Amino acid sequence: MRTPDPFWTWLESRPGRTAVMAEWRVVAGEALPAVEPMLQPLDRPATAYPNPNPGGRALDIVRHRDGTIAAVSADDRRQRIEPSLQDIVLHQLDLRTFRKRVCGALNLATARTEVDRDGSVVQIGSWEPKKAASFPVHLLMCRSKTTLREHTLQLLARCDKRAIRVFLQRTRHSSEPLPELSFPAGTRTFRSCLDKDPPSTRRRFCSSKG
Repeated sequence: MRTPDPFWTWLESRPGRTAVMAEWRVVAGEALPAVEPMLQPLDRPATAYPNPNPGGRALDIVRHRDGTIAAVSADDRRQRIEPSLQDIVLHQLDLRTFRKRVCGALNLATARTEVDRDGSVVQIGSWEPKKAASFPVHLLMCRSKTTLREHTLQLLARCDKRAIRVFLQRTRHSSEPLPELSFPAGTRTFRSCLDKDPPSTRRRFCSSKG
């Protein structure tokens, strides 16, 4: 069984898609040059910092009166590092730029709808197989199979004669069948499109301009 791409898994599990740069470097891996331009610094610092030990619990950030900063383990106060003020700045993934990149990689027309930065469903664009034919495409970033089912049903409930096109991104759910759903006639479902071939998809994602 193939290991899910950590970047897509992280997008599913982290509401708000915010992290310090140290974590973004790990999550994005070799795709960091493509991901970094989509990150926006926030005006609030992080309260936790990634543990340098793999699998270790995040370190608590402590700001001292003299202005120094320490990241300390709650389990062992002797485990500590001293990040800079810049190191603890939170960076958020700009979903508007992100969907533009994804659409560029998948040859979709980019949507102009509003984006909920903390949402699990994003209309990224539309699939236009021929002239005067346009079908909305949604990216679902769900933490559980139950949530995936709920959002899928909500989207299907809005189907009209055009039949909504749902773009499903699976990572942690890759070994689980999609819950039994009744799809309206003509509905097309794109499943595992981003995970089907991670190397080539990543190359297209990284080379996409916008």
